[in-house]
Amino acid sequence: MKKEPSLSNNNPVKTSLYLDYSEWAINKSNIPDGIVFAGIIIDNLSLVNLFNEISRIKEQIRSPFNNMPNLPLKWCFGDLKRYYEENNQTNLYNILHKKRISWLTQISDILQNIPFKFIISIIKCHAKHKDALKKTKDKVIQFAFSNCLMKFGLYIKQNNLYLAEVVVDWPQRGNKEIYEEEYRTGFYYGKSANYGVRYKCGPLKDLGFSDSLFFSSTNECSVLQITDIIAGAFKDILKGGLSSKDARIGNEFIRNIKSKLHGAPNNLNYGIAIAPPKKEDPAFYNSMWYIIKNRIFN
Repeated sequence: MKKEPSLSNNNPVKTSLYLDYSEWAINKSNIPDGIVFAGIIIDNLSLVNLFNEISRIKEQIRSPFNNMPNLPLKWCFGDLKRYYEENNQTNLYNILHKKRISWLTQISDILQNIPFKFIISIIKCHAKHKDALKKTKDKVIQFAFSNCLMKFGLYIKQNNLYLAEVVVDWPQRGNKEIYEEEYRTGFYYGKSANYGVRYKCGPLKDLGFSDSLFFSSTNECSVLQITDIIAGAFKDILKGGLSSKDARIGNEFIRNIKSKLHGAPNNLNYGIAIAPPKKEDPAFYNSMWYIIKNRIFN
């Protein structure tokens, strides 16, 4: 029997998926070789706890003479330099940049004690030229997004939950249609928008999902900042495995929270999707799993 939400329930549990992605490139042209989408699955009670814990870390780092209410954090912290400069907080940026490993370690420590799960979608980019990339990148991002939606839908269904929403970092170039098209199709029909893949969980509307997805900004949303950090750390692990580059910081961060991966440690495919599949590109598929298992779960 399907659970129905009730206003008489003083504490209805809503489960949210927060999504962000990161790219890696090991070719000289810096055209992305792959995209890593990360999603945090968290209920509304744990969401409050996570915000409070992250705020506590920020408060410890912040200068006592600084009154900036929000300190955005990212894996690639250099991306935030302009943000801090525009808010007249260059000194604070320098402090945070210098203490990056310290606050990353603190974040990984608190994440171990907060109930949540994360999922990962890894997609290979096929474009070898920038002009071709402009035509294909949105579809690659949309496909990675659809994989996350399907895994989140299954998580909701298998755990007999009801009330769910999806929050995505505001897309580059403002092209939110690629997300909205996929979400609309998954919500009403339970299938991907452009690839004909059926959601094993069925239509999202039957699982109590909101009838639209939501957009936020990593600069303002603490949970999206954590999602960005997980995506960036995971990306560094994969990039390091493919290019033999140093990925110690990413390795340490993800290894500290590897128990939070949905399905870990026995059913990693519950939490990780890799495309193209093995039958289409066995070299890429096998290399991704080899890196994940040997650098994170060995």
